Amino acid sequence: MIINKHILKLSDIYYHKKQFYINNNNPYLDKFIYNYSLQTFDTEINNIENVETLFVIKTLHHCFCHAIIDCLFPIYWAVNDINNNNDKNINLKNLTLFIREHEFIKYPGYNLRKVNNNSQKYNGCWNDLISIISEKNIFEHNLDNNKAIFIKNCYFYIKDDNHSRSPWSCNKYFNGRGSQISPFSDLTLKKQLTSFSNFVKSKYKLQKQNLNRNIVLINRRGKRNIDEIIDKLDKILNNFSNYKGIIYLEDLSFRKQIELFINNFIFIAPHGAGMIHHIWSKNKVIIEIISTSGVNRMYKRISDITNNLIFQIDRKHILSNIKEIIKLVLNTYVEHDPLNIISSPYKKKCYSVYFPLENILKYEIQNKEMILF
Repeated sequence: MIINKHILKLSDIYYHKKQFYINNNNPYLDKFIYNYSLQTFDTEINNIENVETLFVIKTLHHCFCHAIIDCLFPIYWAVNDINNNNDKNINLKNLTLFIREHEFIKYPGYNLRKVNNNSQKYNGCWNDLISIISEKNIFEHNLDNNKAIFIKNCYFYIKDDNHSRSPWSCNKYFNGRGSQISPFSDLTLKKQLTSFSNFVKSKYKLQKQNLNRNIVLINRRGKRNIDEIIDKLDKILNNFSNYKGIIYLEDLSFRKQIELFINNFIFIAPHGAGMIHHIWSKNKVIIEIISTSGVNRMYKRISDITNNLIFQIDRKHILSNIKEIIKLVLNTYVEHDPLNIISSPYKKKCYSVYFPLENILKYEIQNKEMILF
């Protein structure tokens, strides 16, 4: 059975020594399974573990933002598809995730270091991420070859979904991803992403508590930081009474990172993986500091699909313009009513706007329209 294009369901199968033993020659096997055999499995093997429901997936990406939006979110969506298919054999409480070996072999330098071989769990935030779906995980590359598994209900996520369950589905939204069109509409994508966001916040028992229009400055440790301008930015932002200071996401737990983005209003940050946290809320203001002139499609797309407002500004322009931008936002942007700031030349289906850096010289609001000079 194929469920919503990307999930294959098989029943009563075995796994042993890097192979799934399939009891029927399904025509779709090669699209979903790397190693399988159609031979009858030898059930005389002594060490057989029984698993009621197994979902075979690829590993989480080594980059934090891709781990969330290109891996975890599609897994959550796929589980929703299975549940919506009136298949009551699977739910998030009894699901075991089988993380296939293929990506560990293909990219060992990136992926092997994300797994603690002693605990058989992901390291750090990656364990927090996968635990959102299930705390029961099997890493194929670490399995004992003397052990076999009998799986009552086995679901396989397709080997290559062409990123079609990600907001970054093609070159229009993420450089290098080709021109293919996702089979899912933006409306469907947005619905699933909202469901995912609400599920994660519910799991952590998070609700918006801070109604103030707080400003947060985020910096990064390591690559793509803004160390050379951070002190000057901090000094400028201290002119605003609702400025909450400099934050390093690396110092916060995954839960605290989500909480930060739920309970504050304006975020100033360099381009980087942490900006994916805007999926947890809407009608916020993001000021993304980038290193080159031109549209950065990644987070422009995320802002569009989540109803957030984004300014993308080259770091060489940020110091001379940040105070004006924040004044503009605080004076005109009403949370839960973003149309107060977004006007017809820029407004599409979502509440996001990009300003070419060389044109950020002066702003004026006239009749609820943004005028650039």
